[in-house]
Amino acid sequence: MSEPIVLQDYQALLPRLADLLSSYAGIGAFELVGVGSNGTSVSVRDGAVEDFETLNEQSLSMVVYRGQRKACVTTTDLQWPALVRAAEKACSLSRYTA
Repeated sequence: MSEPIVLQDYQALLPRLADLLSSYAGIGAFELVGVGSNGTSVSVRDGAVEDFETLNEQSLSMVVYRGQRKACVTTTDLQWPALVRAAEKACSLSRYTA
């Protein structure tokens, strides 16, 4: 199993995904957007800390255009096999959307 892609690896990941999406027949254009966020949430009640959470989220969105049709897929699974499946789904969905 491959390791998850971390935000620092997006620069290397995006050209690889671009090559993959370019290989699908009928796809005229596409957009790739990687998003990551880190945060902290603290809940206080009656002057006492009730809850403390840290947040680390990453996702990748793909929008593919097939003529006048488009499809958008977003995934939080950043392992390469999951990204390939997401690209395949986006390309497949673009055949049926308006």
